[in-house]
Amino acid sequence: MPSERSANKQPNLLFVFADQMRGQAMGCAGNGQVITPNLDRLASEGLRFTNAISTYPVCCPTRASLMTGKYPLSHGIITNGPPLPDTELCIGDMLKSAGYQTGYIGKWHLNGHLSGESQFVPPGPKRHGFDYWAAVNMSHDYFNSFYYTDTDKRIPIKGWEPDTQTDLAIRYLEEHREGSPFCLFLSWGPPHDPYIAPEKYLKLYPPEKIELRENVFLADRSIIATYYAAVTSLDWNMGRLLEALDRLGLAENTVVVFTSDHGEQLFSLYLFHKQWPYEETIQVPFILRYPGKVAADEVTDLLMGTPDILPTMLGLMDIDVPSTVEGKDLSAFILGTAAEPEPDSLLIEVINPCAVVQDRAGMRAWRGVRTKRHTFARFRDEDWLLIDNKYDPYQRRNLIYNTEYQSLRDELNEKLEVWLKETNDPFLPAHAYQRYEMVRNRPPLYKAGD
Repeated sequence: MPSERSANKQPNLLFVFADQMRGQAMGCAGNGQVITPNLDRLASEGLRFTNAISTYPVCCPTRASLMTGKYPLSHGIITNGPPLPDTELCIGDMLKSAGYQTGYIGKWHLNGHLSGESQFVPPGPKRHGFDYWAAVNMSHDYFNSFYYTDTDKRIPIKGWEPDTQTDLAIRYLEEHREGSPFCLFLSWGPPHDPYIAPEKYLKLYPPEKIELRENVFLADRSIIATYYAAVTSLDWNMGRLLEALDRLGLAENTVVVFTSDHGEQLFSLYLFHKQWPYEETIQVPFILRYPGKVAADEVTDLLMGTPDILPTMLGLMDIDVPSTVEGKDLSAFILGTAAEPEPDSLLIEVINPCAVVQDRAGMRAWRGVRTKRHTFARFRDEDWLLIDNKYDPYQRRNLIYNTEYQSLRDELNEKLEVWLKETNDPFLPAHAYQRYEMVRNRPPLYKAGD
């Protein structure tokens, strides 16, 4: 039974997310090679999503959508680089206004690259409502890292970065267990490249024993082994967090989420990194535990895009969703109380490709939709991909030029047109969006009723 203290208190929120971890990289997701007993435990105690989709699979746009509940053309972050405007209302602001203690630990990556990616984020509006701060804008030097608190003095991290960040998170839980409810975001950098991990985890994955996915035909097994080793290190730290919640008597009244900002191709379909519409890139882990309210040991195929996460969390916590939020509150579907049909598609897109993929792989701007069964994507001037994920889960067969699927292609194009209008996107060439101020300040491109 819940304690008297927890029964009369709004639920806490512990939101943990990795960087560039694909949804297939967990034992509970059917990957028998990767060692994730603590994430598997979390899944057995909560709800695991099989259709959690990174709407815009690039770090900054996704993080901005996570924080604001908006689509990229609304918050203005359409590539890695621009800072999130101080005026944007974020989940830290929302929960602080609702009486929550707020904290952020780890990688932020919303302060822009104007003076270096690892610059100090000062207290105030640039922290968007998070009071406790032990973070860095962006760094992937996991054995030589640092963080800032409330001054611009770097605090060095000795050893593996996620271990220290988890130490700080556990200390936060210990110091904020009483009084007002808390909201703590913990953002780990791995398994994002460079592909490194502590030696004790590397020993668990001899490269010669790595089995390749069915859509990998040429790969460096040592990179995949290191990626899995980094995931297992995060899993160990997730176990430490779960143990701390149990020890401190917080588990029963804390919403726990584990997810990632986007995935990673990692040699699948001869591709690397992110920004692609394939499952290895857009499908992310999403595990939700809320004892007594969300069913345990369940799996859902409910479609959930990045902008839906914020309103869904607020809905589960009985907090009003601000009118600025564009994502959908899916809490009624999670709780089994919805009176309307589930969403039948999600928008997926890359509006302005980051240079690293654009230069190396010829990436072009694209838009698309992901349904429970199909993935569809198009360039501005031509349809690009149509994949039946039920019969082709490794996405090796593009059906776009198969005339037997013309009606399906038309149907998915129609769904995409609806999404483009809803997100005020005329699908211009990428260079038309490259001026940040033009994106932020342009007038509406569609009028109501168009």
